[in-house]
Amino acid sequence: MIASSSQFEPEPSEESHREFSVMELAPMQVGIVTDLFAPDDIAGRLKSLGLCSGRRVQLVKAGDPIIVRVLGSRLGISARLARSIQVRPDTCVEEGVART
Repeated sequence: MIASSSQFEPEPSEESHREFSVMELAPMQVGIVTDLFAPDDIAGRLKSLGLCSGRRVQLVKAGDPIIVRVLGSRLGISARLARSIQVRPDTCVEEGVART
């Protein structure tokens, strides 16, 4: 009997499915945006800046404001607004280098 290829694929870790605020990323850690919990007008503005579902973001500096890198640009975002940006860890990143 030949085993299917799915038997050899590693199970995704629970950590890779965990979602949290972009503020919880470690400095230089990359996350993938999963949701924006902000009013429509603010969510629209964030999306126009590149912060939309599926986009990779990297926390450059924690604090208030936080600084994130998205699409090669650095954005300063207030801590209050940053709490509304939901991410999950990007498990396909090579040692802190964000792919865009």
